[in-house]
Parts: sequence; C-alpha cells; structure tokens
Amino acid sequence: MIMSSLKLCKPRLPAARRMVQVSKSVQKRFVSSVNVVTHETRELSGIPGAATLPPHHPSRIAYLKTFQLPEQVKGSASDRLLGQRLVEAWREDGIFQVAIPPENEVLKNAMMKSREFFAQKYAQKSACVDDQSFAGYIASGEELTDGIRDYSEIFTVTKDLPISDPRVQQQWPCHGPCPWPSKSYGESMTALMDQMGEYGEKILKLTAYGLGLKDENALNNLTVDGWHHMRVLRFVSNTSLFTVSCLI
Repeated sequence: MIMSSLKLCKPRLPAARRMVQVSKSVQKRFVSSVNVVTHETRELSGIPGAATLPPHHPSRIAYLKTFQLPEQVKGSASDRLLGQRLVEAWREDGIFQVAIPPENEVLKNAMMKSREFFAQKYAQKSACVDDQSFAGYIASGEELTDGIRDYSEIFTVTKDLPISDPRVQQQWPCHGPCPWPSKSYGESMTALMDQMGEYGEKILKLTAYGLGLKDENALNNLTVDGWHHMRVLRFVSNTSLFTVSCLI
C-alpha cells in the first residue's frame, strides 16, 4: 500500500505559495521544527501549520519533501531519477507530498462541495455513514490516531459499490455503497479521487524505476480494481486548510 499526502490550500495563503515554491526542487531532507509547539503557543510560534495543533499535545512540526510529477511518465532519464528520489523519501521519511497545479477545476469544485457539506448541522452529517463500506462522516474527536483524538472532521470515500455487486452480497469488509450526502457531492469527490488516482498511477510507475524493476508496470498491475480510497479532512474554523489523503 502506498500513501501520498496532498495538502490543499487556498491560493492566497502563504502556505500555498510555499508549497508551489518547494515543488520546483526536491527538499534535501525531512525537516522537523526545533522548538516544541503547544496549543497555547501555536499562534506565536511563527511555524506554518501550527494553527491546526490540537490541545494538550505538544509537537514538533515537520515539513515533508514535495515533488512535482511530470505530465507523462515515459521512462526518460529524469523520470528514473525522480523515481529514485521518491524511493529515497519513503525509505527516509515514510511519506512525501506531490504538488497539485494551482489551476485545477476538479479540485476547486471538490473544495466548494466539501465546504458546503462540512457547514451542515451535525445531525445531517452524522447520517452519512455505512457500516459495510465504512465510508462517510467522522466527527472531530471521534477517531484516535496513536492514542490522540483527531482534531479534524473527516469524510472517508471508499470503493463505491452497489448492493448488487457480488462482493457486497458476500459481505466483503469495506465493500459497499458510499453514503454520499448528495449526488453533486458524490460526483465532485469521485472526480477528485479519479484525478488523484491518475497521480497514483504515475507514482507507481516512477517507483518501479526507482526500485530498478524490469517491468515498469509491475506495481500498476497489482492495483487494478484495487481498494482505492480517500479521506477528506476539515480542520477547525480558524484555518482555511483541509487535506486529502489518497491511499492507492
């Protein structure tokens, strides 16, 4: 399973500009802030991302390597070098980021629909759950990561399958319908997930180059009709940041 974390920000934010600037060249190393930041000192820390720090959990905020993916992956020398850099990032840090073009109508529409959904009342949002697909809404604080309550609201998108699908009929875990709050929300998130999937296909092929595999499609072939899923996170109202994490 391969994870790439994509941070999506309003274009006017300094963080967005930094992401675009960093994408022009690969960062040399995974950087962690020297000072420990707390919920009480986050506004005075001057560290990007500190505003989303939850209470009672002092942290050192890290910055991930960010890569710019090519329009097409053809096996060129630059593709193979980028593949090596991706593999190095996974081995050193376990995670990296890829930059998203700032002019992206699919992303713009998904962000708009996401804001509309998360602005709804809790009763409406909490109704969007499914106990077979495990897709849908999770409120702030309901989910634990390493024993820490997640600060964000989450909408998880899993493999959206109709009840008539044999895998659903056989009650395969995590296979079932996605409880979309509306048709338009489902369409926008599916379009974003498909776009992220295209990035994932590129990353897999680049990774094959980085690993020195003879078959450049070896990893891509393993994920055909796979259980791809996406998590849309909304942080507290004093920040405009939300993230999309795609597991491929």
